[in-house]
Amino acid sequence: MNKKITAFFMICMIIALPVYSASVFASINNVGIFGEDGLKGYKKGYDFTYVNATVAIDGDDDITPDKQVFFNNIPFNTCRGLPNEYFMCFLGIKKETLESKTYLFNITLKDDSENVVGMYANTFVVDNKGPTIESFTINPKVTRKGNLTVKYSVKDYAYGTSIGSGLSKIIICKNYISNVVKEITINDSSYIDSRELQFKTSDFVSSTGSANVCIAAYDKLNQVSEFRCEKLTVDENVPEIKEDSFKIVDYNGNEIKYLSGKQMKVIISIEVEDESLDKVVADLSELNKDESSYKNKVASCASKNGVSLCTWSNILIKISSPGKVNIKVNAADYIGNTAEESVEINVDETKPKIDKNSFKLTDINGNEINYLTKEPLTAVISIEVEDESLDKVVADLSELNKDEPSYKNKVASCVSKNGVSLCTWSGVVIKLNNSGKVNIKVNAADYIGNTAEESVSYDFKVDNIAPIVKSLKNSNGEYNNINYIGKNNELIAEIEEKDSGFNLKKVWLLVEDEKIQADRCDKNSGNWKCYWKNVKFNAADGSSITIFISPNSEDDAGNNIDVNKGIISEKFNLDIKAPALISNIEIKNLDINRSYIQEDILLGDKLHIKAILSERTSVTASADFSGIGLGSDVSTQCTKNESNWVCEWTTNEIAPKSTNVELKFKFTDLVGNEAEKKVNIKVLGVSDEENPNHWKISSIEKMPLAIDRQTTELINQKTYYHIKLKPASVYENPTILALDLQCDGDMTYIENSELINKNFNDPYIILTLKQESMPNVSLSFNCNLFIISRVGDLIIQNTEEEPVDLTIDFYNMPLGELSQNVKDKIKNAQDSWLVKMEWLDFAEKILHLAEQICRLIQTLGKINEAINDLELLVSPFESTGLVGIIKTTADWTDRMYTDYIKKLEKYCKYVSCETTIWGGWYDEFSSKNTPEIFKEMRFSGGFWPSSPKESIVLSLATGCLPGIIYNLQKRRQVECYYVLCLKKAADEGIPLSVCDEQKSYLECVFIFGEIFQIIPFAGFFKGLASEFETIVSDPLGLIFGGLNFYCELQPTMAGHAICVSAHLVPTLASIVQDIIGFADTDNWWISGDVCEEALKPMPETTEEGINETDGEEQTI
Repeated sequence: MNKKITAFFMICMIIALPVYSASVFASINNVGIFGEDGLKGYKKGYDFTYVNATVAIDGDDDITPDKQVFFNNIPFNTCRGLPNEYFMCFLGIKKETLESKTYLFNITLKDDSENVVGMYANTFVVDNKGPTIESFTINPKVTRKGNLTVKYSVKDYAYGTSIGSGLSKIIICKNYISNVVKEITINDSSYIDSRELQFKTSDFVSSTGSANVCIAAYDKLNQVSEFRCEKLTVDENVPEIKEDSFKIVDYNGNEIKYLSGKQMKVIISIEVEDESLDKVVADLSELNKDESSYKNKVASCASKNGVSLCTWSNILIKISSPGKVNIKVNAADYIGNTAEESVEINVDETKPKIDKNSFKLTDINGNEINYLTKEPLTAVISIEVEDESLDKVVADLSELNKDEPSYKNKVASCVSKNGVSLCTWSGVVIKLNNSGKVNIKVNAADYIGNTAEESVSYDFKVDNIAPIVKSLKNSNGEYNNINYIGKNNELIAEIEEKDSGFNLKKVWLLVEDEKIQADRCDKNSGNWKCYWKNVKFNAADGSSITIFISPNSEDDAGNNIDVNKGIISEKFNLDIKAPALISNIEIKNLDINRSYIQEDILLGDKLHIKAILSERTSVTASADFSGIGLGSDVSTQCTKNESNWVCEWTTNEIAPKSTNVELKFKFTDLVGNEAEKKVNIKVLGVSDEENPNHWKISSIEKMPLAIDRQTTELINQKTYYHIKLKPASVYENPTILALDLQCDGDMTYIENSELINKNFNDPYIILTLKQESMPNVSLSFNCNLFIISRVGDLIIQNTEEEPVDLTIDFYNMPLGELSQNVKDKIKNAQDSWLVKMEWLDFAEKILHLAEQICRLIQTLGKINEAINDLELLVSPFESTGLVGIIKTTADWTDRMYTDYIKKLEKYCKYVSCETTIWGGWYDEFSSKNTPEIFKEMRFSGGFWPSSPKESIVLSLATGCLPGIIYNLQKRRQVECYYVLCLKKAADEGIPLSVCDEQKSYLECVFIFGEIFQIIPFAGFFKGLASEFETIVSDPLGLIFGGLNFYCELQPTMAGHAICVSAHLVPTLASIVQDIIGFADTDNWWISGDVCEEALKPMPETTEEGINETDGEEQTI
């Protein structure tokens, strides 16, 4: 379809060209399009694209390439002038990957007015594909040295089956594309090439060996085809027949070293080495002359790594005469190389070997027969014969029983193993009248015909002495001269027998109406012992059982036991109950020197184990201690006390593999009754942690807090310290195993120190004072708790040290006595920087006076307001008389207040800290950040602090100097009160702790409490309640408070007089209250500074509280 569209477009172009050229002559000639290889009309998809053309326009002697010559609307790069107004134009287009196909292009030529005056159209091919090797063969592939034919067929396609750029060369290579043997150059534009080439094998393989014969093809764009190879093998070597690998095996897998006359089917194999083995043939006719096919028998071969295993299966060997057998093997490969080898096999010429020493004459149970019996005896006779191809063994047994003529030539039954045959004659009845020697002849023959003969003499004796039973006992013995028997015991009868013996085990026990034959009888130290295993009884435990030897018991010669001599029966006590444990097995460690967890078992301990049992017979015991790193069968001897058996073990140091261990015990009585017991124990591990830290002290409680100093000389006072320990880690849960205490410090005053509640995490330390006077206000002790802990199943064997600092405080010092400790406290307090700041007293007095002056100015302002209210009240009336005086007075007072007094208010704002050195931001901030409903309360000090001077924090934050002085003075007064308290402590017998508590309370109320007054929420509610209380309790407040609220809502003339009165009356009341306050002169000055008293020097005192002055005694 694409081709049709292209053709149609070309026809239209060709028809259109003459129409245009009739008006303007234009020429586009010598058009070429190519890639980097320069092949016209073809390029690779990833090359630069180059276009050139020769163009001309009639009358145009200067063609501009970028405006007049276009390739698919892409302007040309350059145009170079040629003779006759022709121009050679050139275009280069950058690399752009194009798919393989045929592309249509056109070249357009325009005049200077950009009118198309010429057009050329054509196609070019993008070829991204190398040539295709359609076929490639070599012949032969395996050969000797000689000629080699190479055939190939190659085609070049650009895409699909479209013709490509054409073939440029074909190369024939050896192994690699770079190792070129022959190169065929294609000079024309052909896209297909098929040839048959002749080579010598030596061009690729010089001698025996192999190489790859390869082909590759190139097109005119220098694109290469796939690299295809065929393997050539040159073989000049003949097959190698490995004679040593020759084998003959039977169908049981047994290798046959030499042949015998016995017919058998075998497998014959041999190895042949050759890379190109074709066929292996053998001449096997000498193995069986009746089989004509054996003359040239072809093998079946399986090759691996150039070596073939060739086999001939189901070969029937049939040899009739001794000597040697020759087998010829021929091998040939595909090339024609051949080889031949001969293998010789020996034929058996050895006689059978009869082993006289292996001759046996036994009864049907395998017991050897040496003695004659009264009755005929059935026997089994056997002998060994060595021969690979044994055929038959015959014996003359007639002397054993002359009544049996078949015994003259009795044929044996033989079983062969590894070339040795065991030949037996079963069911032979021996019938002899007298003792003496008997001769037996044995003949053996193999399949080839080799024979052998041996004579064997056998001596028979006569036994006519009756056996005597010497004893009948339990194999386990007896206890206290009493025979005991259990459920599955072994009974042993010892019998005196000198001749035939008891190989036939014809000895029986009579037990509870049951006849039991002996399991085995052995000769032992001249006598015979017969054994009965697992004899069972139906009687109850403790029963007495009589066991008899059957009088029908007889020796191998048939002699019955002598019932008149020896023992015929024996009594036994039946014991079928196992030993019983009286109590639990006791397991203790032997580490008696350990002061803690003596009952627990630790890694490395030695154990003592004791079990007590009840049992009527003797007891033995064994234990499995593998769980604690000792033996799995540790036995011990048990001893009997007055009534019970005691079994004891003492172990070495134990080393268990886990914490929870199972110990197994087994107790066995005389007759084998067993009792088993399992005991689970826990073995704790031991840690060598160098610096253990598993505890920390959470609190220490002292009782009492202090001791009356005046009682220490009367009694031994005690102080109790409750120490609370808690785990150092939340991930551990340690326990205390041992706890000890060691203290130093003022221990000379201590009578005794002890530790109680030791094994818990809240122990008590008790310090007992000596009965004497205590010289100090308090005693100090530096103690250490030494702790041994258990964490989980681990014992921390190194001690952990926890320091504990303890004190004993005293109160009720002797009157008038100040200890050095108290003196030091007073001196330190007097020397503190705040107490020494005496200028704070003067500054506070000046500020207080300034506040009173400002209050006076504020009162004058209230008087001015009251006069203005009077003026408003009489304003409806004419300005005559009293009304005129009021209005004149109001004007004068208002002018005086405004011109003089009001100017002083700005200084009062600094005194009240309404304005500070940082400005008035606090009032503005508190005003903006306080809800409207609370603003009245703010200025009354109820919710937000009305002035920053009330708080040390706000004073510092706002730069309120009066507030800073005011709060520093409060802190100084608290310190001075503390000094006075310490001074009076000795005189009044006050404990020092009272002074400390008083100081803390004053600091909390007056100092630290103010810090939290920045937003005093509690103060808000207090202020709200105060306002409500004032309104309710004060009639005037109730009336005028309500009127003020009404006047704010209705500010009209209708209620003018009422509203003015509502403001005037409270104002007058406030003026009166201020005047009364000013009348009290004490309010103008600050008096009673406690620091004056606190800074006075301390009087000199003695321990007796007596100061001598001017010869007079004075008690302090």
